[in-house]
Amino acid sequence: MTAVSEVLAVLGFTCVADDDGGLAFSGPSGRGHAFQDSPESVRVSLELNGDLMDLARRSVKVVRPIRIVVRGRVASAEARCRVEELPDVLRRMTELPDADIAAVDLTVGVLAVSLPALDPPVFLRLAGASSPTVDLARATYVLAANADLRAGRGGWIDGPGVAVDSGPVDRALLCAELHEAGHALALLGDEWIARSYLELRGALVTTEPRAPAAAGPGASTEGGSR
Repeated sequence: MTAVSEVLAVLGFTCVADDDGGLAFSGPSGRGHAFQDSPESVRVSLELNGDLMDLARRSVKVVRPIRIVVRGRVASAEARCRVEELPDVLRRMTELPDADIAAVDLTVGVLAVSLPALDPPVFLRLAGASSPTVDLARATYVLAANADLRAGRGGWIDGPGVAVDSGPVDRALLCAELHEAGHALALLGDEWIARSYLELRGALVTTEPRAPAAAGPGASTEGGSR
């Protein structure tokens, strides 16, 4: 981890070794963790502050190798990269630039998903917007799912779904992940189930009716695992 700690020190971070053989670091860009799993490769995460709905929208716009993940009650930008790429990856984590991506509505069947011809990057929307409680539960779920998704990454464009980047697409894997996510999101469309899901995670939710578009009432952004 010497090379990683040297890079982080140059970037202004203070590093402390942890019990897992990694580095906890903090600095002007926030707090995070790094673990060098090979001589050339490092896994890095940087904690993010903000509303989970906003983070779900931003999740669609980040590019490989970065993805936004909720683990426990913490939202982080995570990536695996080469050690020499670490400065650029950390910079991109803090910027999380906006980028346009087309959205396509997708229906998930009982047994399978009928996937249309894709022209990535594309966002496959699995449900529309609903009540504040349902939306928060679904946004939390797709961010937690990012810990496991491989063919795409969960996010939000006027509803929850999965973003697929440019490049080769493993359609079989994508269909399997869409099928699982689609059914979970359908269950979370029930107000009682959505509230129970959020309460299980320790989140506070609102029972206020939805206000016009951008002026909607806030809801707690605390979360846990999927």
